[in-house]
Amino acid sequence: MNKITLNDFDIKKLQYLGGGAFGKVYKVEIGGENYALKIFAKFHRFNFNEIKTMKLFSKTKNIIDFILDLTNQTKQAYLMEFAPYGTLESYRKKNENNLTKEEKIELMKQVVNGIKSVHSTFRIIHDVKEENILVCKNKIAKLCDLGLASVVSPLEKNAFASDIYYLGYIFNEFGFSDFYHKCQCDDISLRPNIQEIASWFDNILLKTEKKKPKLPKIIQKSPLSIKRKNFAFRFQSQNFRKSSDFPQNVKFSSFFSGRNVDPNFRSRNNQKNSHFEKINKTSVFKDKKQFRKIGKTLSSSPNSRKIRKKMNERRNTLLTLSNDLNLPKLKKIE
Repeated sequence: MNKITLNDFDIKKLQYLGGGAFGKVYKVEIGGENYALKIFAKFHRFNFNEIKTMKLFSKTKNIIDFILDLTNQTKQAYLMEFAPYGTLESYRKKNENNLTKEEKIELMKQVVNGIKSVHSTFRIIHDVKEENILVCKNKIAKLCDLGLASVVSPLEKNAFASDIYYLGYIFNEFGFSDFYHKCQCDDISLRPNIQEIASWFDNILLKTEKKKPKLPKIIQKSPLSIKRKNFAFRFQSQNFRKSSDFPQNVKFSSFFSGRNVDPNFRSRNNQKNSHFEKINKTSVFKDKKQFRKIGKTLSSSPNSRKIRKKMNERRNTLLTLSNDLNLPKLKKIE
């Protein structure tokens, strides 16, 4: 790319994209990729300033990419990124009836981010308008033509008020009349800065995302209406069932997962004295391993006098069930 010069292009055969009093822009193809070639009408200090500023913001988000400086002894020119959708003005007019509110918000947010990048270096653009904003690949809006940009003092108040004023015209064209009136307030001190405008669009995007409907989650229940991950059960000491009431030849783990259970067996969840009850996760026995290790874990904990008392009470309530299901006996906590 560095070996390319302006003499390598035959301007008469190039596709004309647009231009004005300062110069013209052509579409060129190099190595199978499209680029835009800008050739200035004559040597001018604004042209030098534009090339210098575009180099500074090269590879910056929402500012057109600067590729190569092709200035020679006769003409000033440079190579930049190609925008397949043209200027923001032409893109808006072609898709005036097809642009959704979300797409308009996204385009305006990209324009604001580009201006924010320039203002962060204490530079005023002086030429904010739709013709100087290009819609590139993936419909991303990027600033171009920064020839009039100038540096200002960080101590200067309301230095960027003129850029905010002309940004209001773009907001008006895209239907954001509230922002238009705020940006063109007669009192310069009351005009918002670019950071405040960026936060406005961020809040609008958050509100639109919250309004999107969320699909309800579908929970499939087991035959006994027991879901291992979402529910837990405990056993009460009163009104235990007899061993004959429980399904025969069923393992403890399969009983709680709802598998290999007699279809005629139904738990008494709707009755007052049911031995199944929803509880907090603190009193859950989800797995057979917890029954085996519970004596060891509780007996070794500090200040366990109250824990031992509760454990012994629980042991008495679970003793009948452990015998019926042939589980290993629990250790008594002393």
